[in-house]
Amino acid sequence: MARHAPPATIRCAVPTVSGTDASASAEFLLSRNVWGSITASAVARTHDKLDPSGLYLWARNALFHPFQPQFLWVPSERAGWLADWTAVHNHNPLCLNIVHLAPMHNTPGFRVQKRQKWYSLNNWAMSTSNVDRKSVALSLDGLDPLSFSTNSQKSTTNTQKQAGWTPLVTNEAVREKLSDITTDALSGSNLTGDNYGGGNATLLNMVAMHDGSDAIMPKSGAALRRVRSTGGTGFINSIVSSNSQQPIIVRLSEDLELETTGTALAEDSSFEETVETDAIWFWPGGSNTAGFLGLHIIGYREDTAGRCQVYLKTLSKIAHDTQLITPAAGYRYVVNDQRSGSINCDWDSDGHQNNAYSQGTFLWGSAWSQYWDLIDEKLFAQTGRKTLRGWSQASSHLQKRTAGLPNPHGQERSADFLQQEAMEGDFVFVPNDLSAGHGYDCSSTKVERGMRAAHFFLCSIRDNPGGWPGSQPRGPQFEYSVYGDDYSLINKLDATYLRFCLAATKLTRASAITNHAAIEDVTPGMWAVLHDRSSFPVAIEEFWIDFNTNWGSVAPLGSYDPGGGPSGSSGYPEGSWEWATADFGERGFIRRLGNWICAVNMDDAPSGYNEYAPTHLSNPFAARNPDDIITEADMDATGLLSEGESLAHFNPATYVNQRATDRYIAAKPSVWTGFKYGPRQAHPAGSGADSSARYDNDDLISIARDSTKNNGSDVTFPYTLGPLEAVFWEIKS
Repeated sequence: MARHAPPATIRCAVPTVSGTDASASAEFLLSRNVWGSITASAVARTHDKLDPSGLYLWARNALFHPFQPQFLWVPSERAGWLADWTAVHNHNPLCLNIVHLAPMHNTPGFRVQKRQKWYSLNNWAMSTSNVDRKSVALSLDGLDPLSFSTNSQKSTTNTQKQAGWTPLVTNEAVREKLSDITTDALSGSNLTGDNYGGGNATLLNMVAMHDGSDAIMPKSGAALRRVRSTGGTGFINSIVSSNSQQPIIVRLSEDLELETTGTALAEDSSFEETVETDAIWFWPGGSNTAGFLGLHIIGYREDTAGRCQVYLKTLSKIAHDTQLITPAAGYRYVVNDQRSGSINCDWDSDGHQNNAYSQGTFLWGSAWSQYWDLIDEKLFAQTGRKTLRGWSQASSHLQKRTAGLPNPHGQERSADFLQQEAMEGDFVFVPNDLSAGHGYDCSSTKVERGMRAAHFFLCSIRDNPGGWPGSQPRGPQFEYSVYGDDYSLINKLDATYLRFCLAATKLTRASAITNHAAIEDVTPGMWAVLHDRSSFPVAIEEFWIDFNTNWGSVAPLGSYDPGGGPSGSSGYPEGSWEWATADFGERGFIRRLGNWICAVNMDDAPSGYNEYAPTHLSNPFAARNPDDIITEADMDATGLLSEGESLAHFNPATYVNQRATDRYIAAKPSVWTGFKYGPRQAHPAGSGADSSARYDNDDLISIARDSTKNNGSDVTFPYTLGPLEAVFWEIKS
């Protein structure tokens, strides 16, 4: 193979930052190697050495770890949890731990279990003293248009969905209260006066993120003050039946005249199933407007004297065993009509609804930034350190982008990290129970649309803020789902699928973004989750690779134009994507990532290629010569290798990320001395320093391994790489 001098952009470089935070680090060496996953409700397992899921060791390997904060605000539990997180931090001092806070929309309109992530937010809304427990659910004023807005979650089957509410961060008092809650959680202060408990969690590299908190809220449905046109207000005539949590069948004073499907309701055949999932809100009678409970109507039948009966959906599994309100005869109600709902909200409370895709997004986005500014101000006063800004944006934001959310939009360049849930929906392919009992259906891949969506997502990352936040991993986090509901199913097929996802993620982050070059530098990595068991993460061995050493600018896969493409339903362009010139075949690219070469075939699945079948595994797919063949001439033409350099497949059996190892030893020498950071290396939290742990890295069940492709062998050409496949080759001298 001919050798060429390396391009000038390939250089040994590490991003550096400077700032005023007292705790600012000079650099974050692992900025291009960051990977992790949210543990959700399984967070307790990260502290249990013997738990069979292996999450104990997972949390001590990952570098980016969002978790839902069970008990974090419960004074009697906080000290114990901080001790547990201190143990995690001692084993994994480089990991950014992220408190996964409540969303700013769809907060349940009922009392939730204290250990759920909504605890602190609902604790604010639920009166804790001086109010009869049977008289209030959420202590907010049900008719107050300034503090919150209600919204109806249109879901009859999801066990966690009921009618919800949205605290209006556009209100200054709300911003103050919510920022107090976040500051108390992270620093152990008591700005709220609710005595959540002390202990400075920021010393454990802990920051906050919200669940969905994007520009357009509520997601669906109308405000509590927007009444259903027919029989939408009145009072409870009587409770026909109830259970320990709520009334189930309620006779109302007015006939709602709800449309039904014509079929009997499964829960009670005397009712007909409603066409719409309308939300009904109850609050005490008389002049009292504070305290309400939101529920869904799933069944309807007429009653006598112009009345009706409604069948209410059972409260979600996250509901508290005892509700703080038990609606009774005389309680008032308001019913939202989904059909007359609007996503346009009056964010500035001037009596005029703001268009959700233009003025509304900027009003919300401005208030959202002010909220984070308050958190920074308060945290800095408490700890001398500011924090990072993150939320789960894309699960609804990208849908809005496709519909025509403008770019720039209200939250553009405002986050440090963003979670994209279920990225495989467009970007790659989805798990499918195929005839063999395990596989992926790739017949509907939309790789180009996925690239466009990912780049739109990147436009929300802010410029480096400097200080301690600027020294931490910043950027998008993409979530992919692995097939199955048991770790025993994880195999080479999943590893191949995730390797393509990793390649697309790495190269997407490095690709050009129009007018946003400053945000390409420091970015966190992707994660993978076990399909149908989202609290159980999955890794691949390539996650341990050091892509930093000899890093240089990566040639883009294409260019994103936020002003191009067709117009969405709101008249704004969806954005367009234009592929770069391919190095081999159709959308076949070869790119250098530090001392590694990534080859990826970004082509959509060809006709008839419905079942994902990687070319290096046993499958019926045949390469489409020459589009899926990398020749020696293709490799030579890239000019990425110097004279005397050759290529070898990744060899996880012996691989050590030396830079990470050195950083771990420097941070915690008493813990890490004698250990190495690698996918099959002994880990100080595994069978090495703590022999009571269940797993070590070499047998950790949450890792998808592919020793057929990743065998350390020399790379020879021609080389076959089929659609939706990728490979990482190490550059050898």
